[in-house]
Amino acid sequence: MEKNPALVQAAPSFRQGNHPLVLIHDGGGTTFGYHCLPSLQRTVYAIHNPHFYSGRPWPGGIHAMARIYIELIRSSIPAGKFILGGWSFGGLVSLEIASILSREQTDLTVLGLVMMDSIYPGSVKKHTSNITHEKPFLGDRCRPEIRMLCSAMMKQSARMAEQWEIPTWPRSCDSISMSLKWKTESASVTTQDLTLEALDSNSDRWSSGTATPTEDTSKCWTHDDSKIEFDYDDKILERQQPPRTVLLRCQEKVPVLPASTGSETIFRVDVARDSPHLGWEDYDPRLIVAVLDLPGHHYGLFWPGNVVATAAQLYSACEMLEAPNRSDVV
Repeated sequence: MEKNPALVQAAPSFRQGNHPLVLIHDGGGTTFGYHCLPSLQRTVYAIHNPHFYSGRPWPGGIHAMARIYIELIRSSIPAGKFILGGWSFGGLVSLEIASILSREQTDLTVLGLVMMDSIYPGSVKKHTSNITHEKPFLGDRCRPEIRMLCSAMMKQSARMAEQWEIPTWPRSCDSISMSLKWKTESASVTTQDLTLEALDSNSDRWSSGTATPTEDTSKCWTHDDSKIEFDYDDKILERQQPPRTVLLRCQEKVPVLPASTGSETIFRVDVARDSPHLGWEDYDPRLIVAVLDLPGHHYGLFWPGNVVATAAQLYSACEMLEAPNRSDVV
């Protein structure tokens, strides 16, 4: 295979200010579909599964894969903001990468995610119908050995998704650690009901207690009936929230042949097809900030009749994620 990451597209000279997009391979391990996309008006990199030809497993699962991929990303984007995404399984790996980067001090920042028809793995576990085995929808000119390798990768990816311990972000009732300054004193706090504790043991300005956020500003809290104003780095809160994610969702189900048993069968990728967010609403309702529809079914994103529409929605998703505020994404 080509260099990893591969440069799929270079940003045109008049769009050099656009943040780069990094796309992670699908369950089959390849990035061929991404090379079929027309211009997205930004630099685009694609990461394929480095174990594609060897078939070697990933003992640490998606988490271990994500850590390796972070280093691959760093080889092309040493620092700065970028958009991350992927088709199907690639969306799951992207979420893990974003989770790792949000918890570590790094010069890399994920501006947002684009999940291309990636279903929430928890939906598979609670599905009661017969799930038919995935098979690569490859062109007639695809070599038999590549078809076999893709099929093996898809089975491996399905197992990894089933065993994945999905990362979580603190919710409103959880604690978020941060530091603040109140007047001349430093303190540590957690939210939402803040626990305040002076770090300076010689200080008697205020003792330990709880503080409740006021409605007018997130940087103004009340403590013992007194209003406390303080400053903190907004990036701390940003890193404690799930990445802004635009979901590209196929409108159709993959056609399947009737099962010989007469019971309903369905592809794994369609178990949450009737859900507006492909099941992710059961994970964290803050994750998905927009859903854009795609024509056709899961395996037809890059087919000649659909690839232009797929590129247009991918372009729109990236533009949304570059909007300066979360409220700009609807």
